[in-house]
Amino acid sequence: MNGSQEGASHRGTDLLLRRLSDGTTQNVGNVAQYDFDDAGKVVAYTVDAADQLGNGVFVLDLASGTTRALDTDRKTYDSLSWRADSTDLVALRGEQPDGKTQRENVLLAWTGAGSANPSPIVWDPSTDNSFPSGFVLSEFSAPRWSEDGSRLFVGIKEQEDKPEESSEPKANLDIYHWKDVDLQSEQIVRIAQLRRATYASALSIPSKTFVRLADDAIDVTTTADAPRSVDPTPYQHDPPEGDPSRADYYRIDTSTGQSDCSSRSTCSARWARRPTAAGSCSSRTCT
Repeated sequence: MNGSQEGASHRGTDLLLRRLSDGTTQNVGNVAQYDFDDAGKVVAYTVDAADQLGNGVFVLDLASGTTRALDTDRKTYDSLSWRADSTDLVALRGEQPDGKTQRENVLLAWTGAGSANPSPIVWDPSTDNSFPSGFVLSEFSAPRWSEDGSRLFVGIKEQEDKPEESSEPKANLDIYHWKDVDLQSEQIVRIAQLRRATYASALSIPSKTFVRLADDAIDVTTTADAPRSVDPTPYQHDPPEGDPSRADYYRIDTSTGQSDCSSRSTCSARWARRPTAAGSCSSRTCT
């Protein structure tokens, strides 16, 4: 891809597609993201152009050279992704309200996006009463398909007001509490990552049912087959012994968001699983 001009207000660049059979090159302009399906027959891409003119999600059939628009709007498109071994596609569409820090997104999905007649799915969290107030669907956690395509795992984040600009000097002070688990040096390194952290959630595609999986007390790691809640508290003050990231993991029922106490296992960062006593969950993790 050719980069956009320095200082440009949009992210789109030139995407060059080279046809190996005859050596011809096709230039697709203002492309922000692109992704080939696993079969290599279709490429999906988002457009992010100057003044948001022509922004949208498009698919290009590599055999015929036909391009189709799946969705267009003067908004920002992000988090484009195919489902593995299929032509189901997902993306986010949103804009950042004035005076707010987070973009407010709508989820867009298509089954059979590589076909002539894809089936669109649109989910707007702002119209869903089960979606927590004061939160947004965040592009910081790209939507991920479940293996069977029945669910999408997404991330939500609290919306915040932009701080008022001030001419007063800003304080430059780092505070460390003796009860903090992470050392101050580690907190400084991780601050950018923590500012982009989201709460894992699940959306059932057929019913558009939203279920929050994580909160301030329960962290969740999502995989294509089964999300798991993570409880590192029993080991936070243990000697690391070469394995500092141990935690108890529990399977989560994606239809309710509840952790399964009987599935408890202790894992390390290398996913070396050591079974522990079943059912001995704390009330913080299981109900």
